[in-house]
Amino acid sequence: RVGLLASLSRDASVVKLYDIQHYSVGVEEQEPAVITRTIDTDSNNNISAFSWHPTHENRIITASYSGKLIDYTVHERITLNWSVTSALVWTHGKKTLQHIDSQHPVYHYLDDIGTTIMKRALNKYGLNAENLAANGEVTNDVKLNNLWTWLDAARNFVNSGTFRLPGGATYKYQGVLSLMNSANLKSDIVNKQWIGLEGLKPVYSKVFRSDERSRALELCTWGFDNETTLNSFLAQLENSGNYTRAAAVAVFNQRIKQAIQILQRGASIKKDHALNSTAMALSGFTEERKALWRETCTNLRSQLTDPYLRAMFAFLTGDADTYDPVLGETAIAIQDRVAFACMYLSDGRVIDYLQRLNDKLTEAGNLDGIMLTGLSPEGLELLQRYVDLTGDVQTVALVTIHTLQHQVNRDPRLAHWVH
Repeated sequence: RVGLLASLSRDASVVKLYDIQHYSVGVEEQEPAVITRTIDTDSNNNISAFSWHPTHENRIITASYSGKLIDYTVHERITLNWSVTSALVWTHGKKTLQHIDSQHPVYHYLDDIGTTIMKRALNKYGLNAENLAANGEVTNDVKLNNLWTWLDAARNFVNSGTFRLPGGATYKYQGVLSLMNSANLKSDIVNKQWIGLEGLKPVYSKVFRSDERSRALELCTWGFDNETTLNSFLAQLENSGNYTRAAAVAVFNQRIKQAIQILQRGASIKKDHALNSTAMALSGFTEERKALWRETCTNLRSQLTDPYLRAMFAFLTGDADTYDPVLGETAIAIQDRVAFACMYLSDGRVIDYLQRLNDKLTEAGNLDGIMLTGLSPEGLELLQRYVDLTGDVQTVALVTIHTLQHQVNRDPRLAHWVH
């Protein structure tokens, strides 16, 4: 019997059974594990001999000194085995009870990173070197899609040579937090006029401006230097069906009438009456923010399920400089929250917020944090945390190959991921 050893001691009434389990880690064979069992066929008589059945592997016959023969069935362990091809096999002795491979419907619920890596490889994940953003599209994973979209934009900045950091330094995959911490941040306060409000009296909102903030907004795809780039971004969101996000971005950029029009188009296309109601509520916004309008919108906000609509009304109904309800909407995309903070938070508050957000995302291994860290040492810590939590070494290896090849020999983690 392979892996099974039976022994009999002098004057013993039981047969001892040693179940020896061999295993290895990598190419090194480890000390075998041994499970000891006893076969008690007849406790009243000492056993003189035993023999396994020649064809029925579970049967053993024992003979006592008195000449008594006992035919005994040994119940095998049911073992669960995993193969290198990601198949799960339940065995009972030499019998296979159940076999499940990665094509079986139930395998989807196991969330096995090994099969996920294999499927992505078959879909040519990471092989699109010209358009890095396309690599994220084959994963059906929002965070991976965000990661590759950011990497594609960042690489374009690197290759263009025109994206310069404050002071004229060359951009090398730095994140938003690196930009904001690059020097003593000193921002100017600008009163930005709302566009599309009815009435003769202009309405303004206080925003903060600096070279660092402008570069950070570009990394968040919020680098709206003119009406054309803003309208292009909003149209892109509308075309993908993200009407509430487009409306919120328009409001955050002081385009109230444009936000109303976006919601009305969304309501017409999606047959969503809630978007029409939201558009009607927005139309009552004025600088005075009258008590009745504010109370109505506050009540409406508590009933909304869409995070962008809640954030939009929190922004419009909140007191000046109080933006915690907006930044606290965790269902909003990281890039939108970071961009909002870079526009509306003072120098001290924006650094504090970005640092706290970065710590939280790194601890969770959330790849959205790459926008904050960039591919700096802090970014590598985030990637390592992601690998530790998910086992997805494929993604970090591909990121390294496409962006950090020149540093592979400088950091052992990069070499370990790639090789």
